[in-house]
Amino acid sequence: MLYNLSTIYKLCENNEIIIQQLLRLTIESIPPDLEALSIAIEKEDWALTAAIAHKMKPVIDIMDVSSIHQAVRQLERFSSLYHPQPTETLLLISTTLTQMIDELLDAYPDLGNC
Repeated sequence: MLYNLSTIYKLCENNEIIIQQLLRLTIESIPPDLEALSIAIEKEDWALTAAIAHKMKPVIDIMDVSSIHQAVRQLERFSSLYHPQPTETLLLISTTLTQMIDELLDAYPDLGNC
């Protein structure tokens, strides 16, 4: 499993309604962020790349997606200067978050109505 919901459960005091709302929001927000990140990298807009990576960090942290914890931080940090392999980092982040969404939809089929 690419994520861990223990932090969300703790923050939401095990309230399933709030948890499902947060998961739905996560599922809805990630694809547009990934698209914007891809466009920013393609345009070599490093300030925007850093800003989008910064925006994505809380989702990655609260969902405990440890496999890309460092990658998103590197993308944020190095994009403001120079990122030698932004496409590879984007691919790692995009693939991982897309798989995470698929896993969430498998685990919570009701979220598929997003």
